[in-house]
Amino acid sequence: RQVVSTQSTWGPEDFVFFAQGLPMEESYNPVMRSSTIPVPDDPELAALSDEIYKLICPFSLEIMMDPRTLPCGHTLDNTSIMALAEEGNGIITCPVCRATFDADKVSLEVNAITKRIIEGIKGLNQKRIVICDRCNKRVAKIACQDCGMLYCQTCFDLVHQGRLKEHRWNYLDVAVQKELPYCAVPGHEEYRLDLYCPGTNEFICLMCQATSHRDMEVYPVIKAAHFAKDDLQEWIADTSKRKRKLKSVVQAIDKVIESLEQRAEDELRTLDELLNALIDKLEAQAKVISDKIIERKIMEVDKLCSVRKEIISTVANMTDDVARAERAINLSDAIELILMDREIVKQPPP
Repeated sequence: RQVVSTQSTWGPEDFVFFAQGLPMEESYNPVMRSSTIPVPDDPELAALSDEIYKLICPFSLEIMMDPRTLPCGHTLDNTSIMALAEEGNGIITCPVCRATFDADKVSLEVNAITKRIIEGIKGLNQKRIVICDRCNKRVAKIACQDCGMLYCQTCFDLVHQGRLKEHRWNYLDVAVQKELPYCAVPGHEEYRLDLYCPGTNEFICLMCQATSHRDMEVYPVIKAAHFAKDDLQEWIADTSKRKRKLKSVVQAIDKVIESLEQRAEDELRTLDELLNALIDKLEAQAKVISDKIIERKIMEVDKLCSVRKEIISTVANMTDDVARAERAINLSDAIELILMDREIVKQPPP
């Protein structure tokens, strides 16, 4: 059975190799695909290989690129439906339940959920999954700018020891969408919360999008993370500008404070100089006053000393006169008595 199609066909193994970033073998025959897919070392890729089987067309046994739903509810690739219509001469027979439909009358609806999943898986190699450059096994989650290599967490921790810890690095997108939890809505437990609704600010699954969030705008988590990253980077840029402005304000305040401190120091220095000058002037005036007081004291002392000397001299003279008077009286010399009386008694004392 051969199906003619103008688009490339993808099998489960192709998607696993594509998600790992590994080349597919040229001799790999899609018709003779093995039912065993090599299990990747990374648990995220292992879980991915299990989900891929749900996207296989039951007719071509290949990954559906344009999934369409038959009226019976089963989903096939559009090329397979065309092949079935060609084989049945206009009658489409469902390979699952064997229901038949007229190809001219049947309306084939696009299975949007399955198509979105397939497009998401095809974009993994560009948006999310990159293999570690060192071990070539695990998913790279860290990009080292100084090494120029992509590392998984294990290899990054092994390599970046000692001085290499100072290397510049950042997380890849896979770190943003790491181990997404499953949906808690009843009936959606098998679907991960890989979508984000900004209107309700909720993480939702594909089934939530098709039911309760049908008319709302939703984004894949990795895309919402990119938006959040852009917002954060814009916020960081604005915050950096504000920080620079605030730093300039702080520097201006520091300059004002320094100017005020310098002005206060200058005023204190001037006041100290004025006080010192006033003290010097007061000390000079005090010295002048002290010298005058001492000079007056010396003059008064000298005057008192002169008076004392005169008093002592007068007392001595008086002592001599008393002695002369007593001698004259004792001698009873009339002339001497008259002379002494006239000289001493009749004259006023000094």
